[in-house]
Amino acid sequence: MGRYWHIHDEARKHGECQYTYPISLYRVERHPLVKWADIIHLHFCDDFINYPTFFKNVKKPIVWTLHDIGIGYGGFHYKNDYERLLPYFRQIEYNFIKIKKTTLLKNQHIHLVSLSQEMYDFTKDVDYLKEKPNTIIPNSVDTKRFLSLDKYKSRDDLGLPKEKTIFLFVSEYVETLSKGLDLLKQVIASINNTNILLGIVGNYNKELPMKDTIDTRYFGKISDSETMSKLYSASDLLVVPSFQESFGQTPLESMACGTPVVVFPTGAMKDYVHKEQGIVCSDCTVEALQQGIIDALANKYDHSALRQYVKQNFSPEFVAKQYSNLYHSLL
Repeated sequence: MGRYWHIHDEARKHGECQYTYPISLYRVERHPLVKWADIIHLHFCDDFINYPTFFKNVKKPIVWTLHDIGIGYGGFHYKNDYERLLPYFRQIEYNFIKIKKTTLLKNQHIHLVSLSQEMYDFTKDVDYLKEKPNTIIPNSVDTKRFLSLDKYKSRDDLGLPKEKTIFLFVSEYVETLSKGLDLLKQVIASINNTNILLGIVGNYNKELPMKDTIDTRYFGKISDSETMSKLYSASDLLVVPSFQESFGQTPLESMACGTPVVVFPTGAMKDYVHKEQGIVCSDCTVEALQQGIIDALANKYDHSALRQYVKQNFSPEFVAKQYSNLYHSLL
């Protein structure tokens, strides 16, 4: 482990990214619960399970929900990071890819679950994954927590103006370049409509001056669904100009609250956002985002139908039934 940490530290000097290891000091396969279970369900497990020993010793059915495409890289989790930083991570990346390929090829009990068609297609291009059975099952949204509320009552509660057209942007870290906030601000500025207000939810560096030329309201991190339901309901559009997205949870939350969305064609968003729910931009560019927003503002959306669509296709009960069917097929 120590030699990998040294290589990793050297590589990180050229750029930060999410980078995890397929080797670990833990031996999860020895845990009594692993030995007791009929099926093992993996989620995000790098830096935790030790691939060489885990996949060698676990001979029972393994369901593995992929929350990103890291399974197809040595330690990277996103294509953009891989393309940007591979020259500096090449040595450690080669070693980790070899470990994954060797261990996963030998285990014939793995059934993959992809969150999107894009993720499914990615695995079929990876030599040690393409023969693995793979089922597409989306994430769920709890529509008992994310509620469609009265728009103007929600604005009153949040201190937001009733007369404004409100765009909402949500990200864990709003300054992450791949989330596209800068592009959205450029578009709003170019539209030159003083009636637009941009609401921003997520962690941000409060020590940096926010030089916004547009009407902007920063809400910081919000963890409770009640406040988020009010924000989604108070907004006219949720805009998600993200360059890399494994699934895209916030558009579903927004639609559960009756608010249409404008999204880039990434992750599962292009699978589940249709013309009745919003706009999937033609490309990941400023021009495409501007046209998507203009088109969405020109449309009239049925807010109750938006919520019903999420309840029918992404409720916890609906998604749990798909997993239940998969478990039974493996047993």
